[in-house]
Amino acid sequence: GIDASASCGMFFKTPKGRGLATFIGDQSDQRIFEVIQHEGFHQFADNYIGDTLPVWANEGIAEYFGQALIIKGKVKLGLATPQRVETIKVAVADSKALDFDNLLNYSSLEWHANMRSESDLGHLQYVQSWSIVHFLIHGKRGKYRKAFENYLFHISRGQKHPNAFNKAFGTNAVAAFQKGWGQFIEQLKPDPYSTAVRRMRFLAGGAQWLNEHTGSAPTTIEALRSTLQKKNFYIAYPSHAGMVKTDASDETLYSYLVKDELRPFELREGPEGFPPVVAAPALKPSPRIRWQRNNNDKLIFEIEYR
Repeated sequence: GIDASASCGMFFKTPKGRGLATFIGDQSDQRIFEVIQHEGFHQFADNYIGDTLPVWANEGIAEYFGQALIIKGKVKLGLATPQRVETIKVAVADSKALDFDNLLNYSSLEWHANMRSESDLGHLQYVQSWSIVHFLIHGKRGKYRKAFENYLFHISRGQKHPNAFNKAFGTNAVAAFQKGWGQFIEQLKPDPYSTAVRRMRFLAGGAQWLNEHTGSAPTTIEALRSTLQKKNFYIAYPSHAGMVKTDASDETLYSYLVKDELRPFELREGPEGFPPVVAAPALKPSPRIRWQRNNNDKLIFEIEYR
């Protein structure tokens, strides 16, 4: 009885029960965790803040936590993926970013109408809301973090957005606020760690596809790049912020950044019958692909950290 159109997952709350839901299919564990972490914030917000949290903050914070990595039992927050950074930078540069007076006052009906409009608004409102949350938490070395916490506190006590914003930030005029955000976006760069992990997932996906369709996969990063590009390989998947597509023609996918120095990913021999292991040994902790087969004997992989 729940309309799940234009959704990859949800926190649901009905008279019959409540919980988190997403689609599994052939998605990686990390992709599933991203959705559940996103929806998990909605669950937290419903329990501890209430159902009056403005949709931009609810979705923006959910995206912030959805991007987190769980590494050796610790949560790595404040990550900024290349796709998100590029999306918001292009929107700002092309004067297509949403006006704050509109975005910060969107109703749930307006938000979902944008999602179903098949326009760029559905994608952009998620990315821009995430970028505002990222700015409020990390901008100017955390200058706005306490005010943002106060904003959420006032919302949890039943204040509506305009009053809560005014009490927390000392003004209802968002023009200067939007200007500061725009300056932050100009300087924003993707974080190297999550960028490397996402590239590794793409490379592992390519190696898996080659292994399943040709019976083997190249054993060097140069050969893997050449083969995937010749095959016009790409991966696309739906997200809360629209379709995300990664194409083998992108030359940045085959290396990672460590202290401003590019390093090629390493391919190491995997167990017999499995594709090679993709590793980024210069990162700490060091991520690498671990291959296994599921109960249906399907080849799957996950990231492990050493």
